[in-house]
Amino acid sequence: MTGNDNRTKVLGGAEPRKVGNTDDIGTAILSQQKSNAVVAKLTILTDPGKGQTRSVYAGPNSLGRDPSNRIPLDLGDGTISRIQHVLITADAKSGEFKIFDGGKANPIYINGAMVDGERPVKIGDIIRIGNTQLKLEKA
Repeated sequence: MTGNDNRTKVLGGAEPRKVGNTDDIGTAILSQQKSNAVVAKLTILTDPGKGQTRSVYAGPNSLGRDPSNRIPLDLGDGTISRIQHVLITADAKSGEFKIFDGGKANPIYINGAMVDGERPVKIGDIIRIGNTQLKLEKA
């Protein structure tokens, strides 16, 4: 086994996307106060992991394959980046959610539309990260 076996697989063999530096945005969002209050859930709609759920917490939520993410998605989908492929922020008071593309090689999609940067997301929306589809649902 080589050290590259855990690398993110780029969908369609395309070159990694050229996006602006999202590290500053991600760092700013992740520095916001975190809460253990569950405000929603993500239901996995595709294999591997179909039917499993992940809690979405008030505040910032990083998603990626690595267990250090607030919402780990180590489901066997190598097209999901290990660290912070996606950020979802949840405002417990207003009930609003925002999703931030982590600037990784594989883009994210909401209801089939590619997300470039930041976008609101709502209960019932379908989120595609790599080859994995998730549905944002009430907790």
